[in-house]
Amino acid sequence: VPGPGVMSLGLVTVPGVVQDNAVPEGNSLSVYGSSSSENAYLIDGVNTTGVEYGQEGKDLNFEFIQEIDVKTGGYEAEYGRSTGGIINVITKSGGNEFHGDVFGYYDNDSLQADTKHVGETLQGSVLGFTRDDWGADVGGFILKDRLWFFAAYDRVTRKTQNELTSGPFANEEVESK
Repeated sequence: VPGPGVMSLGLVTVPGVVQDNAVPEGNSLSVYGSSSSENAYLIDGVNTTGVEYGQEGKDLNFEFIQEIDVKTGGYEAEYGRSTGGIINVITKSGGNEFHGDVFGYYDNDSLQADTKHVGETLQGSVLGFTRDDWGADVGGFILKDRLWFFAAYDRVTRKTQNELTSGPFANEEVESK
């Protein structure tokens, strides 16, 4: 189950944006033919582009995102260090009114269309998986019109059940987290 990232934000639906298959992790974007290392990934205007491979710098949970701004060309001079696309994520913030929410997501192999062929791993056959994602966020003011706050918590638990196919523990089931 992939973690949150630019691919899971659905950015490949933006015209000119496709998955960059040249990157081994497969979690980067190509914008109008540029490689993923030519893009700039920003969170609230702060550049978080990974310096090693030019990929996105940070994973961010959906619940913390207020909006996403994607620029594929003709962007301002402030983005001068990029010849690809600009992906700017704007996070939620506090305000003059209190607000918040609680969220939870659950996924497992029984919710998949075909659980007999979930996949193979280096350890053996994947028998099943579960993923729990839950948390809460709250925002508001400390001093009205002057000092705001926003706080969030997100807990993700992943478990995979495998059957070992070789070695001294062949045909035994193991659980990885």
